[in-house]
Amino acid sequence: MENFSVRLKTLISCSNFIAPARGDVFGFACAPIVIFTLVFTMQCRADFDLALGSTFRTYPLSGVIEFDAGYDFLLWGVNAAGSPWYGYLRPHFDASSAGTYNTLGFALDLYPLSILGLRAGGEGIENDQNYSAYDCLNFDCRGRYSRTYAQGELTLGAGPVFLQGRVRRERWTERAGSLGAFIEPTAGLALAASGDSQTVYRGSLGVHTGANWTVLGAVVYTQSDTHGISRFPFALVRYALGGFSAGLGAGVFSSTLKVQGFSSLLFLRWEVKPSLALN
Repeated sequence: MENFSVRLKTLISCSNFIAPARGDVFGFACAPIVIFTLVFTMQCRADFDLALGSTFRTYPLSGVIEFDAGYDFLLWGVNAAGSPWYGYLRPHFDASSAGTYNTLGFALDLYPLSILGLRAGGEGIENDQNYSAYDCLNFDCRGRYSRTYAQGELTLGAGPVFLQGRVRRERWTERAGSLGAFIEPTAGLALAASGDSQTVYRGSLGVHTGANWTVLGAVVYTQSDTHGISRFPFALVRYALGGFSAGLGAGVFSSTLKVQGFSSLLFLRWEVKPSLALN
């Protein structure tokens, strides 16, 4: 854990104001020139965090192993168990892999309050094999893609019940510059290869049923600027012990490209060194 201190000071100069054309002296023998005025002191603690995990979905079939590492700056307050009264800044790297499908990204989280914050970042994706769940004859499935995004999130809670809302705006581009469309496999949509955007909405309502168990219902709705949509309502049971958590759930997925179908979910996560983000 490290401590950082930043202090900016006021610089004031004293001189006569002289009109350059006539050499006149304005009516103050000594006028203060404020070059910069700001006094600001920030004390923040910083520490490294690391998490490993895996997610799996049966329809459309997908699954990855995930890695996330960041550096947490506690801006104010105390990160005590059960208390939301603190703020933090967190730059972090994340990566995922499914063998032939790989991603690498960077993001910056700014949460003035732990339950309310913003995230902005970018990600590079490379896929070297056709997706079994999609039409790879009429759409690009292989190649390199880039994604930039901005996201806002709010979490509210009362007793064991909590509610979370999230909105993310994404901009996608295919690196090869194809004139067609490519598959975005998470939302199950076809996006314009020359550049396309989509908005992802996620809402969830859950309850902590004990010290280690959580039950929640959620829905993810995605709409692209080219009028593609996907919906994924699901329910999930989560067990957490220490830094380890596991979840099992099921829902119904549908999109412009995929007919409605039942989907099972499984996720595992191990927080080797926890971050300041709410869990």
